[in-house]
Amino acid sequence: MLNENREVLVVSEKRGPAAKTDFRLYKLPTGLVDLGEDVPDAAQREVREETGIDTEFVAVLGMRHAHQVAFGRGDMFFLCALRPVGDRIINMCDTELIDAKVKGPAACVGGWCWRWSARGAFGVSGGGG
Repeated sequence: MLNENREVLVVSEKRGPAAKTDFRLYKLPTGLVDLGEDVPDAAQREVREETGIDTEFVAVLGMRHAHQVAFGRGDMFFLCALRPVGDRIINMCDTELIDAKVKGPAACVGGWCWRWSARGAFGVSGGGG
């Protein structure tokens, strides 16, 4: 999620690969698509479930496909641009997350916005704005 101030919504997870570090890693909200659910709906649902923020789908920015990831199945990861709508107060899911916050403003280069930190980069599209 990228707001009008070019700030990016990031989360720090309690469990999973991103939680297995010696430092607090912040990343974009992610999750699984439910059976029969469309990717845009899943992206909006995951942000709402993890942070309580309602969003509007803007675009699929990119995707990755890998074979033999889990249970002998392939995996597809979609990076989606979302825009916040309505109330923007973070109501974090305490069972999944350690922290959730808006970081920024992001710097935009070549249509992509990146927020750099000492530990890594967070990226989302600037939406051409």
